[in-house]
Amino acid sequence: MARDSYYVDADHIGLDNVDLFMNSSDFFTLDVADFIGKPSTDENIADFVAKNSKYIGTLTIPGIEETFEVTEELIVGYAEKYLFAIDEAAKIYKKNCN
Repeated sequence: MARDSYYVDADHIGLDNVDLFMNSSDFFTLDVADFIGKPSTDENIADFVAKNSKYIGTLTIPGIEETFEVTEELIVGYAEKYLFAIDEAAKIYKKNCN
């Protein structure tokens, strides 16, 4: 970054306004809250579950005593609730990565 320059936090942006912040911002907070809970396609959910099925079982994280039980139902539940919002965030990101 050049000396004496500054940038703006592009806060709560979406597809409709991301272009307004591209030249002036260097930090972006993507706002996909309205998309949480909206259904993704059955195909996308099945693909997500297939890619993440390797985590099914007992999950341990180094440095944390607690273990977590991951089931296919848990992965499906997260996909059903959040996958559409994740895909919307990806669209915002990819829009200006040409």
